[in-house]
Amino acid sequence: MSFMPLWPDLQPRATDPLWFNADKPCDDEEEVEKLEALHQTW
Repeated sequence: MSFMPLWPDLQPRATDPLWFNADKPCDDEEEVEKLEALHQTW
């Protein structure tokens, strides 16, 4: 027999996945090289 609560659980979870969502990896040196190349051709 499964028990269904009559009201939702309003307490927050202990860990929120948004807190631990890692940023996309990026190569800073590549970005700098692109900017430098853009300004060299200018």
